[in-house]
Amino acid sequence: MAAATTLAALPVDMCATRWFTQPVNHFSFSPAAEKTYKQRVLTYFGFWQKSSVATVGGPLFFYFGNEADVELYVDHSGLMWEHAQRFGAGLVFAEHRYYGRSVVDDDCSMQHLTTEQALADFAVVIEQFRKELGPSAVIGFGGSYGGMLATLFRFKYPHLVDGVVAASAPVLAYLGMGYDPNAFARVVTRDAGPQCAAVVKAGLAQAVNRSATALGRSHLSTLFKTCKPLKDADEAAELVAWAGDHWNYLAMGMYPYPSSYVQPDGGMLPAWPVTAACKLATAELWSEPVRGVAAAAHMFYNATLNKRCFFNGDSSHVARHASLMRPKPVAATCNAGSWDWQWCTEHLMPFTQGTARDMFYPPSGFDLAEAEAGCAKRWGTGAVPRANWAMLAYGGLRGLQRGLTNVVFSNGMKDPWSAGGVLSTHGFDQTVVAVRIPNGGHHVDLMFADDKHDTPDIQRARDVELDNVARWIHLARWSAEAAADGSSNSNDDDDMATATATA
Repeated sequence: MAAATTLAALPVDMCATRWFTQPVNHFSFSPAAEKTYKQRVLTYFGFWQKSSVATVGGPLFFYFGNEADVELYVDHSGLMWEHAQRFGAGLVFAEHRYYGRSVVDDDCSMQHLTTEQALADFAVVIEQFRKELGPSAVIGFGGSYGGMLATLFRFKYPHLVDGVVAASAPVLAYLGMGYDPNAFARVVTRDAGPQCAAVVKAGLAQAVNRSATALGRSHLSTLFKTCKPLKDADEAAELVAWAGDHWNYLAMGMYPYPSSYVQPDGGMLPAWPVTAACKLATAELWSEPVRGVAAAAHMFYNATLNKRCFFNGDSSHVARHASLMRPKPVAATCNAGSWDWQWCTEHLMPFTQGTARDMFYPPSGFDLAEAEAGCAKRWGTGAVPRANWAMLAYGGLRGLQRGLTNVVFSNGMKDPWSAGGVLSTHGFDQTVVAVRIPNGGHHVDLMFADDKHDTPDIQRARDVELDNVARWIHLARWSAEAAADGSSNSNDDDDMATATATA
C-alpha cells in the first residue's frame, strides 16, 4: 500500500463549505409551491488532479453523511484523507438532511426525513460536481448508517457512483430478513467474555431487585452517584437500563487505541474499552457484583473526568435506539433530525436482550405492537413504523444480491452491528467483496491509520478496500476515454460522409 498522506491541520479546518438548495420533497410535481432547504456540503480539492487525458478529471471521494453533524465524519474518515492525494481525488462530505446545519423547515412534522429523500439529495450533489469537474470516477464511502446509505445509493443510482466502501453497514438488520434480534447483544457478550458477562448480569439483577424498595433505591442512588435520589421504581428501572446500555457503545468502540468516537460527551475511552470496563467490573475489591457494574458505568459516562453525579440530571444518558454516532450540539429546533424518528418510521430494527445467551438483565423482548405504541407516544400518529418497508423497498439479501456490483462490505467482528452486516458474498456479483476484521470495532477501517496500534487484519482490510477503489477508478477512466474516442470517431465519420455527399 502506498504511503498515507499526513495532514497539516484538522480535516474540518481544511474544508470549504458549500450550500445546495434542495427540495424538501424531491418527489413532488408542483415545483412552484415546493419548499426548499439548504444542505451543507464540506469539500477539499487540494489533492485533486486532472487526469493526463484531457477528457477525464480526477476522481471524487464522496462521503454519505450519517445521522449527525457532518463534521464528525470529516474528522474521522482517515481512509479518504490519507489516500486522496495518491489518487488525485477531491473530497466531498455531504450532510444528511435534518442533521447538523442542514435543517429543514418542515413544520415540525419531519415527514420528509426519509432515506429516499436523503439519497435524492446526494444524487443532486453528485450530479452537480460531475457537471463542474467533467467525467470522472465517483467513489462512495460510508460507515454505519452512512454505509447503509452508500450501499442503497449504489443500488438505486449506479450511474452516479462507480463503487462504494460500506463499513459496518447493518443492511440486513430488519424484520423479514432473517435477522436474529438477540445477535447484537450476543456480540457484546462475546467481547466481554464469560467471567465478565456473568458478573455484569448478576450485578444488573441485583440492581433490579433493589429497585423494588425505597431503601434499595437509596442504596442504588448512592452507589451509582445519581444527581438526585431515585424517586420511584420506574426511574430505578431506567437507571438499570442506563447501566447496561453503555456496554453496547463500548463494544462499538473496540478500537486498539484510545478514542472518543462513541462517547457521547467526547471523552476519551481507553483502547479495547470493553476489556478495560470488564477489569473494573470483575475487580476482586468489590463485595458484590452491582458495585462492579457501577464502576464500569462510571468509566464510560465519566470519560471526560469532570462528572460529579450521573443519570438523572446528567446529559450523557444514552437512550435506547439513540443515534449510533455522537451528534454535536446544534441550535434547538423542532426540525432537528432524530434517529428515533427514523427508527420509528422506516428503519425499525428489532433488538432483544436479557436472554440466557447474553450478559444483560432484565429480559427485554421485541414486540411490534409495543414498538408502534411507543413511537406513537413519542412522535404522534405521524410516526407509525413500516415494519417491512426496508424489505419491500430494497429486497433484503436477495434484492442486494441481484442488484449490487462494485461494493466492499467491511465489518469489525467486535462491533455488535456486524450481526446485521453482509459477512459473505455468496450469491452476489463477483465485484462485491466482504471483509471480516476480527479485531475491528465500528468502521475502524475508515478511521485514520495508527501504525503503532492497528492490528494486521485492520491494515489488510484497508488494503483490500484501496485495491478495489483503484480498480473502480481505472474502469471509470477507461469507460470515459472510450466514450470520448467513440464520440470523436463518430464526428470524423460524419464529416467524411458530408464531404463525400458534397463531392
